[in-house]
Amino acid sequence: MDSRGILKDQHEEIRGLFKKIASDGKNGERRDTLLARLTARLQLHTRLEETYFYPALEGLDTKRAEETVLESYEEHAIVDSLLAQLPAIEHLTERFLARVRVLQSLVETHVEEEESTMFELAEKLGGARLDEIGERMAIYVQEVERVEQLIERATEAARSTERWAGRWVQRSLEVPRRAIGVLAPTRLLRLDERSQWLGALATRTPAWVLDGAFSAVAGLEALTGGNGQRRGTSKAEHASGRSAAA
Repeated sequence: MDSRGILKDQHEEIRGLFKKIASDGKNGERRDTLLARLTARLQLHTRLEETYFYPALEGLDTKRAEETVLESYEEHAIVDSLLAQLPAIEHLTERFLARVRVLQSLVETHVEEEESTMFELAEKLGGARLDEIGERMAIYVQEVERVEQLIERATEAARSTERWAGRWVQRSLEVPRRAIGVLAPTRLLRLDERSQWLGALATRTPAWVLDGAFSAVAGLEALTGGNGQRRGTSKAEHASGRSAAA
């Protein structure tokens, strides 16, 4: 696929998220989720542009391309700064919506310039080169989605473990369940935090590490039975373990 097509599809998704945040009424939890998704999508989009698209345009070695790309880098920095401030603002206030509208205006201006000036400049790269960049972008997106799936599965497995451990402790030591929640591992896997890890993980984590992580999560799911019930180990499993060790 032409790299411009990938970027344009992401532009449409980002526009849609801005509209949903602005029209979400008084549902603070919903806004939290939408803001986390918007943050993840903007970070992914920025990473794709700065890693693949912009360097290709800089390779055209023209003054117009150089100036346009430099301006885009600066616009990314401003968007990142405003985006980082949003989680600290109460999401049900007018101040939050005002900040979102300012951010939306900046992103819209950036997108319009990109879809006109930058996409026009990209024509000089040729169809084959644009398709090559698009293929590399698509692989990157797949890796990010793979990490997202891994974290989702890890979150669910952790929740299952919490449920099993919570019942055991409550029955054995009569500890209130709310005390278990304070130490719950899924507190470290909230959507707003998780979204910020995806780009870095996808670019820095070798495939064999991700495969190992998937296996570990699958093992944890098997341990909990997928429903919070810890399963016992059968004689066959013990025997299999001894055979593997031998």
